[in-house]
Amino acid sequence: MVDLVKARPASATRLRIVTRVVAPLGDDLLRPSGLRVTRFSILPTIVRPGEANAKQLEDALAIHETTLARSLSLLQDAGVIERASRPEDRLRTMITRAPLMAQREPLVSGD
Repeated sequence: MVDLVKARPASATRLRIVTRVVAPLGDDLLRPSGLRVTRFSILPTIVRPGEANAKQLEDALAIHETTLARSLSLLQDAGVIERASRPEDRLRTMITRAPLMAQREPLVSGD
């Protein structure tokens, strides 16, 4: 990962500009699904291992816990993910892709 503190300030500025230009394009593609790029990026981190807990997602995505909690709530409300405690560890909530997600239309089409 690039250390923006050590990177030249001009490089960091260019990266922020590009991010501001590209993110809305992704948001436009995802608009029919009700997701935004920032929330969509959480899904592969859950889908690859099959499940994850909040701490694993925070570490993998370098995202603050309150930002993640809000995003997970919105994804759960949209029926994209499910949260449940394991019987053997009720203190840890595991996050999985909702079963119906496999039956849905693709979030982004190749057209």
